[in-house]
Amino acid sequence: MILQRVGGLQKGLVIGPLSLTVTPSWLQKIEMFKVQFAYGQREILTDYMGLDRSTLLLGILQHGFSYQDDPADAITPRLGNLKRSPLWVYSENRASALRIQGFKNVKAIGAPWLYLPPISGIPDTQKRRESFIVFPIHTSLSVNVSPSDFDIKSKIKYWKSLAGESPLTICLYWSDYLEWSWRQIAEAEGVQVTVVGLGETFPVWSEHSTRIDFLINLRSLLQQHSHAIFETFTSGMIYAISAGLKVGYFPQTQTEYESRLQAHVEGDHWMTRQIPGVVGEFVEADALVDLNNEMLGVESFCTPDDLRELLVYEIGIVPLS
Repeated sequence: MILQRVGGLQKGLVIGPLSLTVTPSWLQKIEMFKVQFAYGQREILTDYMGLDRSTLLLGILQHGFSYQDDPADAITPRLGNLKRSPLWVYSENRASALRIQGFKNVKAIGAPWLYLPPISGIPDTQKRRESFIVFPIHTSLSVNVSPSDFDIKSKIKYWKSLAGESPLTICLYWSDYLEWSWRQIAEAEGVQVTVVGLGETFPVWSEHSTRIDFLINLRSLLQQHSHAIFETFTSGMIYAISAGLKVGYFPQTQTEYESRLQAHVEGDHWMTRQIPGVVGEFVEADALVDLNNEMLGVESFCTPDDLRELLVYEIGIVPLS
């Protein structure tokens, strides 16, 4: 019988021709509920509640806003008592819709974005100088084919036409940012390129600021601009509206490949039905605030005490450096 280490944290038990991988219980729990680590959302909530960052939320936290309501996304892991673990969603509307479908373990808590620590000294949205920020389609997610140099130049040319003489910044997904062509072409066009951070890391609990401060960095970036341009619908749009920016949805810059993808086709249809005003033009945040608050789940925002009462968690699970 031989006990050997596998993959750093796991251990392998080898008995003759048989082998068994043993995963520590704390790591099993993290693996079950790892979605909470994306974008530093777990840390936002634990800090808000005054809990140690070794705390693991024993449930599934909504990853981001989605216009789709797939019941498969609401199925959560079972806890030690065999009951389904909780599902925490942003809005009461989504929670109610899922309960009607038979999911009784759903509770609305509002988006973690709402629990970001407040900051002072931010200029009023009306006093910000006019500047534009673009959020292109994430190539490494739903799009597997990077745009060609010609496509990138065409995109930037169109975005510059929207910005006019005002400064223009392109915020890329981290893997797109590593594509030299994006930065080289943007630099030649006099356009700034930036990246917010890494939404997910390995290990998922890494304390690197690129993950933990992701939404904090995004908020700071948004507050430096007056207009936000989107190629497709993402959670970034509701965050931009929350930050007071004028937002516009301009799918015209999607490549032929991007425009044929089902996710973007469905997104176009949803935008046309739900927020038609932003398709092809900029809309003031004030005009969208009611719908945006509903998407963020503002009505479900909790005090620290109420949130501690509502969530299920265990302290001392997540490793700290």
